[in-house]
Amino acid sequence: MHIAIVEDDAATRATTTALLTAYQTEHNQELTWTNFESAEALLFALPDTAFDFLLLDIRLTGRDGMTLAKSIRARDANIAIAFLSNYEQYVFDGYDVDALAYIMKPLTAPKLAGLLSKAESRMQPEAIMLSIHGNLQRVYLYDIRYVEASGHYLTVHTQTDDLTFKDTLDHLQEQLTGASFVRVHRAFIANLNFVSSLENSDLLLSDGTSIPVARGKRTTLKAQLLQHYRSLSQDGGGSHA
Repeated sequence: MHIAIVEDDAATRATTTALLTAYQTEHNQELTWTNFESAEALLFALPDTAFDFLLLDIRLTGRDGMTLAKSIRARDANIAIAFLSNYEQYVFDGYDVDALAYIMKPLTAPKLAGLLSKAESRMQPEAIMLSIHGNLQRVYLYDIRYVEASGHYLTVHTQTDDLTFKDTLDHLQEQLTGASFVRVHRAFIANLNFVSSLENSDLLLSDGTSIPVARGKRTTLKAQLLQHYRSLSQDGGGSHA
């Protein structure tokens, strides 16, 4: 796994490097990493260097970490991104870039272990096979924003495409493993990784899409969103967030 660390504080960079070195030795796992002091330095290196995992500070000199993440996510839907910060107020912004986690400083060995575990899972993502017009198409679960049912057909809305095929929502729901997929309405399943807010009777996604929420599911959905928020910002481990 090749990791890019974008951090303008020298002490934090040194701590992160020491923790990575210790993790590599303890787990006998090959890791490589490169330190960058600014977003601009990483962007300059990207055309010639491939990274599997980006660990970004939020407050940086020049372009901030969240803006950097949005820029990278726009051209790479697969790369794992996590934030390390002193500022809790940016946690929900992590949903906009499908962040693995938002970790509060200081970084510790358990937090790092959780981050690396999530990054490894992202590198070997779960997928389902869909029959589209007689052809089988693989769709990665992390790429699905929401699913919509209309009559005898479903439309799977991914980050880059809308796939329509004949099936039932109940059948597809059985294949959508993981706590991030929630049935919010008789005709909709949402991926909480792409949710920005719950507003009255609608779920608002990070791209502005509004999904109706059944009246009987609102209370439960609020609790699920809160738990999902906690998993995004918890210390290490946990589900994809």
